[in-house]
Amino acid sequence: MVVHFRGRDSSTQTFKRFRKNVLRYQNLVKHGAACFTVFHFLADELKKLGFKEDKIHVLYGGLDLDLYPFVQRSLPNEGEIRTLSVARLVEK
Repeated sequence: MVVHFRGRDSSTQTFKRFRKNVLRYQNLVKHGAACFTVFHFLADELKKLGFKEDKIHVLYGGLDLDLYPFVQRSLPNEGEIRTLSVARLVEK
């Protein structure tokens, strides 16, 4: 089994959350083939939960900003302003 962690589901930030996640993931720690995180902080959190370092891989979810240079923009005097937000819209 391979699992991708992205947030609080891998956190140890409070004792209550640490205790909950240690119990939640004990079988995954023992039997999981690998796990991915989106940055090194979460990889360190998984190590605290007992995951072996050689099974943790960081797979960044961000963009290479050098490919998209900054362009100064201003608000239009008329018309609509459009924004785009991409997220996973699921109940937690």
